[in-house]
Amino acid sequence: FAAGAVGSLAAGAACDALVSSLHFRRTDARKVMQSVALGGPALAMLALCLLSAGAGGLQLERDEAEALFVVAVGCQAGSAAGDGWGAPDIST
Repeated sequence: FAAGAVGSLAAGAACDALVSSLHFRRTDARKVMQSVALGGPALAMLALCLLSAGAGGLQLERDEAEALFVVAVGCQAGSAAGDGWGAPDIST
C-alpha cells in the first residue's frame, strides 16, 4: 500500500512537471501518465513471470520478486494523475 501511495504522489508531481516545465498539453501529460500506469505493471509482471521460470538462465530470489511487484503497484498508482480528467480536457 505504501508503494501505491508514493506512486500516486510521485505521479501527480510528474504530471505537473510535464505540463509546467516541459510544456506538454494537459491531455498529452495525462496520456503519458496513463501509459506508464498501464505499461509499467505489464512489463514488471512479464519480467516476474519470465524470471521466476528461470528464463535466460536467471532465477529470481524472493526479495527481487517482491521488489518487482512493488514496482508494478507503484506504477499502477500513476493512473491517479490522469484518471477522471478526460471530460475537463475535452471541454477546454
